[in-house]
Amino acid sequence: DINDELGRAEVTIDNDGEAIGIDLEIEFYDGDTLLSSRSCPVGTVASGQRKTVDTDVFIPAAADRATTVITLTADS
Repeated sequence: DINDELGRAEVTIDNDGEAIGIDLEIEFYDGDTLLSSRSCPVGTVASGQRKTVDTDVFIPAAADRATTVITLTADS
């Protein structure tokens, strides 16, 4: 339920390729408008590894959806 309070996000990343450094960002939207985001450094995910990111997030009252974005880091 999205409703202007602290929530918990859990995202599991499976890496079937080469080791890679990544960051995870959780974005909250109202329609196409970005309301807020939460950056979560993940670090290096080794080949064949599964890594779970479990974090608190503030969920804006106007949010009607959330999405995740994975970006490469300098240590990749």
